[in-house]
Formats: sequence, structure tokens, C-alpha cells
Amino acid sequence: MIFPSPSKNQEGEGLSLRHLPDTAYDRGMTRTNPKEADAVAQAALDHSRTRPTLTLGIVAFSQAQKIAIENRIEGLARKHADFDAWIRGNPEEPFFVKNLENVQGDERDVMLISVGYGRDAKGAVSMNLGPLNQSGGERRLNVLITRARRRCVVFTNLTADDLDLKRAGGAGIRAFKSFLAFAKVGRLEPTSKEPKPAVDEEFENQVMAALQRAGYQVEPEVGSGGYRIDLAIVDPTTPGRYLLGIECDGAHYHDARWARDRDRLRETVLRGLGWRIHRIWSADWFRNREESLQRCIAAIEASKIAKPATPAPSVKPGAIDRASQTPETAAVTPYAAAKVAASLGDTHLADVPTETVAQFISVIVEDEGPVHVDEIKRRVLEAIQARSGSKRDAAIEEAISVAAGRGLVRLKAPFLWPRKDRPVVPRDRTSLPDSSRRLEYVSDEECLAALDRAVKDACGCDGDEAATQAIRILGVKRNDEAVARLKALFPATAV
Repeated sequence: MIFPSPSKNQEGEGLSLRHLPDTAYDRGMTRTNPKEADAVAQAALDHSRTRPTLTLGIVAFSQAQKIAIENRIEGLARKHADFDAWIRGNPEEPFFVKNLENVQGDERDVMLISVGYGRDAKGAVSMNLGPLNQSGGERRLNVLITRARRRCVVFTNLTADDLDLKRAGGAGIRAFKSFLAFAKVGRLEPTSKEPKPAVDEEFENQVMAALQRAGYQVEPEVGSGGYRIDLAIVDPTTPGRYLLGIECDGAHYHDARWARDRDRLRETVLRGLGWRIHRIWSADWFRNREESLQRCIAAIEASKIAKPATPAPSVKPGAIDRASQTPETAAVTPYAAAKVAASLGDTHLADVPTETVAQFISVIVEDEGPVHVDEIKRRVLEAIQARSGSKRDAAIEEAISVAAGRGLVRLKAPFLWPRKDRPVVPRDRTSLPDSSRRLEYVSDEECLAALDRAVKDACGCDGDEAATQAIRILGVKRNDEAVARLKALFPATAV
């Protein structure tokens, strides 16, 4: 299922194809595509300079192509000191080059995919695409193409037309052919040619005609690949952008297999992509058409005032201006780090009275609790602009013990809580430094609150779905350990 973008002109976002017809796959000798490896390495260098805040990963279909890319990356790093520094500059989500079979579990903001296989120097195309030809090749492809959060670029000298399913018709090759076609044109061929029910068309046509009479430009059936927005209002001031998506509850809506599919999850995904959504109920439309129309027009006019800006490619994912969000879109409370600072001059932290440090820590906990003790240490060191050290760490640990002993905070190792109980709500950590966005820094209570939120938003879901959604709600990094921990907590919140 592919959801449409609210903008046709989101440069640098989503999936794109870098077709390299002048390259050749050296099938008989090195089993690499040297010029393609050059192009991928150069793209990595360009990324480090144009999108330095976005993390990057490179995946090749074969081990030989992976090594070829690594060699070229190393050569560029030796020539360009800034590139070498960038490669080593993100310990939390480091830059990597891997082959298809070793990429499972990794995610990055941007992924570059090097197919390697393809046309040889004589123009011949072998249907050998390595792991994709094997049993389960479609699953390997699925893992690969879902590793990117923001942008995915495919480098190849192949097109979908080059893949002859009569010569190699396995599920992996079929899936890759569809994927290449979508990467090139941005549309996926529908799997079904069934006509839309007449009741749907009549209802939507009436709504579209009424909005057009009101002076709005309306496009029907926006999107492809399993999900389309019924009607979209074109932004007259920004060509290629939609002000509002309109969902009509026709026969397709009622035929949806699960309530959460047709309601919460789809709308959550669309809003996450930047859409503003308005739903028109058929019963309301036929009972009081004018009132329904005026509500829709009011939503359109409101979207003109609060229309979201297209995210800049260099902005870190999740670094959203929360103040500009309406209550309708600001679904999760952002994590608010305590605004504290202290000047010690030449005094070492170990020489500051422990009671003073304990009071300082209680202020942080009051704002941020429950908060992990490691985060408290980090926050104190940031406040005094000092690095970690054995004496400073010991001073902070002693102050934590004093703060807990005197009732300034409550210690439920390894978390510190405010003195008084208060409801625990899930907090979005996407605006925090990467080092703070680890699930082990989130208490079980807050994890449970996030899971409960995920279940309620989805109108019921299983452990896998709840864990995935809770990770998004909390804004933490996804890895196998995080998913396993949330799934283990899930039964306590299942509804």
C-alpha cells in the first residue's frame, strides 16, 4: 500500500531512480559495475555536503559490488577531509556500506541502493540478480526497500522493461520489476481492474461539483498503489501542492476489512506525510448537503492559513516546529528538556556542595521525570559545559543518592521521578539528540502509556503493530531490542 504525497514537488524526498545507461556489469570477471560504484560513492560525498544532518546507508545487491563501493568511498575520504570527518561523525547511526543479505534491522534517513547486476558491455542482460533469484527473494527486497525514513535512490543500468519474467519469473524478480517501474514514474499499476461502485462515483462527483462551483480546483483519485485520496483541493498559490485531502465514506470505505485500516492508521500515515484530511459522511451529505459543504469549505480555508511547509532536505527527521502545529496534528506531547544552566567558573563539580547539586538535579527531574540517571548525568554536564570524568560522575551519583534520601526526588532505579505522582504520558523524543533517543532511556510506565495510545489510536492491534506505533509515538530509535521490549510489555495494555 502506497500513500500519496501532499506535494508533487518534494525535491529530494521519497523514492527515485538514477538510471545509468552508460555503465556496464562485468559479469565474467569482477562481477561488479565499476561506473555505478563511482556514481554511488560520489552521491555519498554530495550527500555529506548538502544533507549533512541526515544519516546515510548504502546497500549493494552483491558482496562484490559492496566491496567496490567501499574502495571508492575510502578513496574519496582520503582526498576530502570533510567527507572523512562526516563518515566518522555519527556514532549513534553510523554511515555504512552493506550487501543485501546483511542489511536487516538497519534504518537510515537516506538509503542508496546499488543493483550492480545489469547490462554488460555488449548490452546483454542476464536475469541473474543474486539473492532476488533465490527462494524468498521478495522478502529480501522488502527488507531492503523499507530501510529509508526520508529518501531512497536506486542506482542501476536496468529498467523494468529489461526484466523478462519469461526467463526468470520468481517472486523476487517480479517484485523488483514492479519496484523499478514505480521508482521511475512514481505510480504503481493497480492489481485489480474492478470498476469503482456507482454509488461511490455519484457521491464523490456531487461533492466535487459542489466544491468546483464554490471556486476550488479539485482533483479526484489522488495516488496509486492500493490507496487513493478521493478528492484533493489544489493550492492555487503553490503549484503541485494540495491544501486538503477529502475522504468520502462510500462503498469502499465500508468494505474495508478492519476499522483501524479505514480510520486511524491510514489517517495517521497521511497526516505524517503532511496531509490535512477532512471526511465527508454520506449520511450527512444527503441529509443536509449545504451544512456538509460549508464545513468542508471551512476546512479548506483553515488549511490555507495553517498549511504545512515542505520539509527542507537538510532538516533532521522529527525536528518539527511544534508551535506551528494545530491541536488536530500535534498528537503527541513533545519531550521538553529542562532549561537549566550553571556557571562554576574554575570550581570543579566535585568541590560543589552535594546538597547544591542535589537541588539542581531535583529541578531537572521535576521538569523531565521519569528520567534515566544517565540522562541526568548528561544534563548536569551540559548545564556546566563540562565533559564526563570519574570525579564528576561520582559527584553526580552522590548527589542523586542525597536527592532521593531527602525526598527531593523518587528513585526507581534506573529512573528518577518527581516527588509527587502525576499521570505518565508518552513524549515524542524526535527533537532530542540521537544519543538520548534510546528506548532504554524510557521507563516501563511511559512505554505502557505509548502502547496504550497505539492500541486506542488503531482501535485495536496486535503486539507487532503496537510496538511499531509506540516507537513512532515515543520518537525513539527502532531496533530489535526496542521492538522485543515493547512486545513483552504489550499484553498488559492489549484491548
